[in-house]
Amino acid sequence: MLLFVFSISFSIAVSHIFLAAAALVYLYWKIRHNWKLPNLPILVPAMAFAYCTLLSAAFSIHPAESFIYSKDLAMFIILPIFFDMVRNLDDVKVIYGILILAGVISAAYGLYQFFNPDTELVHDRLRGFMGHWMTFSGLLMILNVLLLSHLLFSKEHPRWFYPAFGLLSVTLLLSLTRNVWLGFLAAAFVLIAMRKVRWVIAMPIVLIIVFLASVLIFPDKVASRMESIFNPNETSNKDRILMVRSGWEIIKDYPITGVGTGMIGQVYPRYRASESVFRNHQHLHNNLVQLAAENGIITLIAWLWLITRVLLDLVHWKRKVMNPEEQFMINGTIGIVISLFVAGMFEYNFGDTEIKMLFLTLITLPYAWHAHAVLANGRNKQEATVHVVERAPAAATAAG
Repeated sequence: MLLFVFSISFSIAVSHIFLAAAALVYLYWKIRHNWKLPNLPILVPAMAFAYCTLLSAAFSIHPAESFIYSKDLAMFIILPIFFDMVRNLDDVKVIYGILILAGVISAAYGLYQFFNPDTELVHDRLRGFMGHWMTFSGLLMILNVLLLSHLLFSKEHPRWFYPAFGLLSVTLLLSLTRNVWLGFLAAAFVLIAMRKVRWVIAMPIVLIIVFLASVLIFPDKVASRMESIFNPNETSNKDRILMVRSGWEIIKDYPITGVGTGMIGQVYPRYRASESVFRNHQHLHNNLVQLAAENGIITLIAWLWLITRVLLDLVHWKRKVMNPEEQFMINGTIGIVISLFVAGMFEYNFGDTEIKMLFLTLITLPYAWHAHAVLANGRNKQEATVHVVERAPAAATAAG
């Protein structure tokens, strides 16, 4: 599993191989020693999402193809594996450290691509070791949120986390991917507010400094992308608005189970707005619209159930955290969910295999920690009770 989390930032094929190997070992262990399903609260909404997705495939416009496209549901094996594997906060820190190390290597390679004179960023954006810049920047966003939570809430992080945060932040900026900028800013706002509310006042100042520095250093690249965020007539902005409208038309025609997994690319030309510049799309660049149009409203409800359950549990645990050092994990996971949700309003990031694998891994870790923390706390109370009971007869004898 450690090899799996390390390889996510480098190769989807290699990460799948390690995940498959770990799954086989895990299933063998479950059959031999503990065949019961783990008591993982998010397993129910996750299974509901998988069931609704398969139901959508059964009623797809091309069922056979949709069932093949539904193979990514096998990745939900990540939930029980990590839940049963992780024992304490030290295990969580090891996994985080490996993920961040992989992110640093990937970001460094991305910077090499940026400063390579043969790279034309207008058409060839930073990809790192990934096949697409959206995947690369999405992974950087998640890992940078994780790092920010470490730096804000943990007092025991390695010193190399500081330059690592700077490296990932610069690479994230130079990725020119606007949806991850917005996702990271939303998560940073929440994390900083949870650390100290008054620090939020400094965020606009930091953003202005970053913008001015971008204008001076990269005037024709970063600054122009920043300015385009607020331009509704910019080509990709306008097309995203038109895609939402097209998605709504698809939802009205296929409301319950959608057109089927992987079928948006086949039906989109029929629903494409006449003024749309891009003629063919495999997805609708929005998690909510995409899930509802492709797999139906029932699947969207199951997905929102999963996201809501994670956030509610994390907020509940945040109020009752026993060790202040555990806050970086809980708050960081809240930030990750927020960043993916905000970025997902402008990109179908939940359909990206690498991002989905990382997301499922990270939301499971707090549940594994909490289950063992509760168990350990119960044992401590039981031992304390036994100790008191044992002392009572001795005290009574001495009094006599």
